[in-house]
Amino acid sequence: MEKHYLLTFTDNWADEFDAYGSVIIDEDQYKYFYSEVAQAVKTGDYSKLDEDFTSDVYVGLGTNEDIQYDTIADLMNQVKCTELTEEEYNVLMKFKFNYFGFTSFWDIIADAVIDDEGSDD
Repeated sequence: MEKHYLLTFTDNWADEFDAYGSVIIDEDQYKYFYSEVAQAVKTGDYSKLDEDFTSDVYVGLGTNEDIQYDTIADLMNQVKCTELTEEEYNVLMKFKFNYFGFTSFWDIIADAVIDDEGSDD
């Protein structure tokens, strides 16, 4: 079975409300996007990331509100990655829970990685 991962975003906007979001990604998305950004954050080598996504990162919350992060590392500190068992994945898919809440954090992570041709994906 292909591996699947649950990415969970949690933060607070201006002490007004808590923002939550979850996305299920497959093994290819994990390897190509999530692990690339996580590795860049860990090593401090952002050469494989689009420079537009390494600083002043905004996660949209709707109604013209967003949370600003100074760096993509600050955003990644708000994201937890959990590998799902086959049973957990099947239960979540049974209820069509492939994403929930504020999911724009995932778009930022995916857009940050530069593809092989040198343009962001």
